[in-house]
Amino acid sequence: MTPIGMVVVAAALGSASARAQAAPVVEIVPSLVQLSSAPARVELMVRGAPETAGFKIELVYDADSIVVTALESGGFLESNGATAAVVVRQAGPGRLTIAGDIADAAGAADRGEGVRDASAPTDAGGAADAPLASGGGRLAVVTFAPLARSEGSRPLTIAGATLRDRAGAPVDADGVDAQVSVSEDPPAELRDEALAQARALAEQAASTGGLAGIAATIDRAFSDLTRRIGGAGVGLGPQAVWLAVLAIGLAVVGLGWYFGRRPPAPTGGAADPGGGFGQPGGDLTV
Repeated sequence: MTPIGMVVVAAALGSASARAQAAPVVEIVPSLVQLSSAPARVELMVRGAPETAGFKIELVYDADSIVVTALESGGFLESNGATAAVVVRQAGPGRLTIAGDIADAAGAADRGEGVRDASAPTDAGGAADAPLASGGGRLAVVTFAPLARSEGSRPLTIAGATLRDRAGAPVDADGVDAQVSVSEDPPAELRDEALAQARALAEQAASTGGLAGIAATIDRAFSDLTRRIGGAGVGLGPQAVWLAVLAIGLAVVGLGWYFGRRPPAPTGGAADPGGGFGQPGGDLTV
């Protein structure tokens, strides 16, 4: 092989290696979480992230020794001035799924939670014009509380981690797991308090998950519609979409009330036992 060919091959291999190493990484910090009787805050850190409009992370842990009691945003999505929300999507024994999304501040109050597909345009120009966080930072902070003393350390695992880039495409991230140990049994009252907080977190996720899913679906549909008719110069906003949904709902309710209050139509002669044009005792005498 000529020297030039060797240089070309080396450059190609180097480029492939760089692409292989370009996957972002989500890491649990600290790598060894030590609890006694008090809760501990665990950070989910990212590095090597592209411009990020959202993320989804699933954690798996030992449900006999610890429980999740709280979640808060780590500030990464908001670091460039964007408005974001980090919420629990699913919570159950030994398993937690959280999601973070750039939020539409203008429509947040109308939609309750305000989580939306970050690639959807807004009245101010949309995610295409907004600066998004990239590189490294803290995605979220999860609080774990002890339930019972553990025999040695137990794994705290990232079962899945996905970022969403500016275009809305998923970007798989590598996970760096941690270990958790509980050195002593907590007092009964603290254990009961932790379990109550965990139940409240799970109920909140269950009650808001459906509404958030509906809102995200409508927002994605609105985004697609806007992109399709954008060339026609028609200006729509999220509020218009929600008003249209409300109008459709009211129309359905009105139709149900109208048809529900009408008496059933007479069938044959059963409704007129007298047989005389609706007159009681009804034989017609000519």
